[in-house]
Amino acid sequence: MMKSLGFHDDWIVLVMRCVCSVSYLVSFNGMCSDWFSPSRGLRQEDSFSPYLFLICAEGFSTLLEDAKQGGCMRGASVGRERVSINHLFFTDDCILFGDATKEGVRTVRDIIREYEMSAGHRVNYDKSLIFFGANVKEEVKEDITRVLGVRVASSPDKYLGLPMMVGRRKAWAFANFKDRFQKCVDGCSLCYLSMGGKEVFIKSVLQATPLYAMQYFLFPKKLCSQLENIMNRFWWANNKMKSGIHWSCWDMLCLSKFDGGLGFKNLFLFNKALLAKQVWRILTQPQCLLARLVLTLLLPGVASVVLESLSKKECCDELARAIVSISETILGYLEGRITGYQVMKLEQGG
Repeated sequence: MMKSLGFHDDWIVLVMRCVCSVSYLVSFNGMCSDWFSPSRGLRQEDSFSPYLFLICAEGFSTLLEDAKQGGCMRGASVGRERVSINHLFFTDDCILFGDATKEGVRTVRDIIREYEMSAGHRVNYDKSLIFFGANVKEEVKEDITRVLGVRVASSPDKYLGLPMMVGRRKAWAFANFKDRFQKCVDGCSLCYLSMGGKEVFIKSVLQATPLYAMQYFLFPKKLCSQLENIMNRFWWANNKMKSGIHWSCWDMLCLSKFDGGLGFKNLFLFNKALLAKQVWRILTQPQCLLARLVLTLLLPGVASVVLESLSKKECCDELARAIVSISETILGYLEGRITGYQVMKLEQGG
């Protein structure tokens, strides 16, 4: 793979020395085995493995991008500006977008085979799924699945823990977080937890559970209130009474410890703060994929856009809706709190 990407031979020799010079021994019941060398290049818990994995992922991404530039793989078009996406990577997982045609599936198969020959890896087709659009005929589906040898996903509700389709029923889409909160609380024994233990449990477990989803979706206020009620009841519960006496409201507990609170998070405000990072990313990195997609969905045909106009436009993407809902907040913060910096306002057609 490194030769295919154009790395120098001396650098490849140094990397392979680090890979091939490793040896292990196993200690079992006090008895140590003989030293042996691993036969795989990528090993878990090895500090060098993430860099090797990034090289392999970059090679796979290059093959897919070359196929798109050559017109062999079109991918999925987003917005009126037709921003084309044919692959998305997330650590060791990836999504490929392509045409439901014989030519398209052969292109994907050839790219995978070329990657396997270059990197020495093989795709696990038992863990791979394929999802077709509503307009694809059954005979075409059978031909494609036979060529690729993968299983058909009927309705992919979630991907990597996040809902694929949200729509207007956001409370229903994120209802599982309420169940997960309740299961964590029910599985925790109050007999062995002090007030300090409860504080650590709430901050490290309960409040960290929806953290990943909150970076991309704006949770309903009602759902945030329900999650906070579960944490509030858990905080004031004791061995004798599960409900306990609430000596203070949740808003007081969310204050910092210097102000007499406990430093718990207001989930709705914390959700907006996480989404504000996406706004800042769009401002500072206008050429990244996220900025291009959001701007395409919000204002088709406009290369650059003022943040003030974001709050006045409608969009169909859930992430874009979330960014629109807090754009005024982040603008007020930037203009009122940050000194010495100027927020650039880009006009249409700039």
